[in-house]
Amino acid sequence: MKNFLIILLAIIAIPAIAQQKLSPEKITIYKSGTYHVVKEGVLKFAKKTAYLDANTQPLIGTYWLSGGKGMQIQFKIDTIKVNKNVNDFNGLLSANKGKDVKVTYTIPSVQDKVLEASGAIVDFSPNSGLLKLQTGSNPGIFLNTRLLQIVSIQFSGTEKNTYQADSTFRVSKITIDKDLESLNVQLHYMGTGFMWHPSYYLKLLNDKDARLEMKALIENSTEDLNNVETQLVVGSPNMYYGSTLDPIAANYSMPNNTGYLSSAKYSLNNSYSNQIAEQSAVDDYSSTPSYFTNTFGAEGEKNYDLYQYKLGKITIPKNSKLYYPIFAENVTFEEKYESVVSDYVSFYTSRYVQQDEKKYDVWHTIEMKNTTSYPLTTAPVFVENEKNDFLSQDLLEYTPINSVNSIKLSKAIDIVLKNKETETTRESAVKKIDNVTYNRVYIKGTITIQNFQKKAVTVVIKKQLTGEVTTAVDGKISKQPNPIYMNSASTISWEVKLAADEKKELEYNYSVFFKAN
Repeated sequence: MKNFLIILLAIIAIPAIAQQKLSPEKITIYKSGTYHVVKEGVLKFAKKTAYLDANTQPLIGTYWLSGGKGMQIQFKIDTIKVNKNVNDFNGLLSANKGKDVKVTYTIPSVQDKVLEASGAIVDFSPNSGLLKLQTGSNPGIFLNTRLLQIVSIQFSGTEKNTYQADSTFRVSKITIDKDLESLNVQLHYMGTGFMWHPSYYLKLLNDKDARLEMKALIENSTEDLNNVETQLVVGSPNMYYGSTLDPIAANYSMPNNTGYLSSAKYSLNNSYSNQIAEQSAVDDYSSTPSYFTNTFGAEGEKNYDLYQYKLGKITIPKNSKLYYPIFAENVTFEEKYESVVSDYVSFYTSRYVQQDEKKYDVWHTIEMKNTTSYPLTTAPVFVENEKNDFLSQDLLEYTPINSVNSIKLSKAIDIVLKNKETETTRESAVKKIDNVTYNRVYIKGTITIQNFQKKAVTVVIKKQLTGEVTTAVDGKISKQPNPIYMNSASTISWEVKLAADEKKELEYNYSVFFKAN
């Protein structure tokens, strides 16, 4: 039998302690895409040394491993032994050293000839492809599997399907000053890679009652969770450095650490922090078949200015998503119509008024009161009626318990609102500031609103303008002084009740200062 290569390269054995992992015990997930995890476990030591998995990317300053005085942690790239499953001929030969085997192969340049080699596997190097077999009559048969095409491998006995191989990993090398076999440790850190997305389903049951259901979509792109206590947070804890990674997560040194940290100051705005009343809810889920009628609830509690939904123990593999129902409770609502009449033509900047009637949209809305046991975090809301007809998809903003919020349904097709303005008089040189002379104009405005429905409605109207409101019949006036301009930003609000087919006119007057030519 022809020997293709008779030089066998030596395999250098690198002694290494097996890399160890700690099990997640509790995880807290924030809407901003960050999470806080607590892991626990027992580290096995050999010669005061243990290797801990460092395949994590903690946020700056948040990586804390218990242990106390005398413990040192070195982060580095190391070679360790790992168990691998056999999935090719190379793995099969590596796993079965010492086994009797018959290898059937061909030479690529001689495709029509099938050769065999038999013997005990003395050694095999996947890197070089060198295989050494030994039999009683032939103490050394060498094959280069890279120059051959293996057709089959037969074993005289049962072959092994796993083997140990060297692998490079980023590890934490932990040393202690005491000669211990094991040590109970706990690890805390924050990271990115978990996120939860809330959403709501609102079913209108009649003209005042509704059922509100909330769900959470949990995204995991970082590490496996297996039966881990999980909680979701409503609120925004202070994150001074945001999602900046801790230097221990990098395999290089930070040349300018001070600048690196100071440039990372960051504010998370994806969720709202508000004062929240302490509440809890008990799950009263019923197994009776129903379609979006039962009520239920996850346990929840206030923690400082944050609210936590406690989901219990959940399992979610890495690179997967999990839908989780949070609660479903009954709420009340009131139908309303709303319209914002903008300062379409600002006299201060344009020097003319909106003389022609301009039509403005009137939105059909519902004012929902949060009578649930939970604060409502900002999220999409999907609205249907009792007949399962789609009504709206809107944004439900943060709503504390017992407060109200408005949800848009659609533009009203049978309520018409128009606005026009006329100039009534002018005054010249009424004010002088820093050698700049100002004139003043007086403007009268009219809002006409008509209800073409066969039922009474309530319409909330907000008129925005730049100037000083002098009169607004039945309207509430609010203004925000502008330090740059002479005129305030003003808003007039009306709540108008209209009977079926009724039409009303709302009158207001205001003045505007403007520079004289």
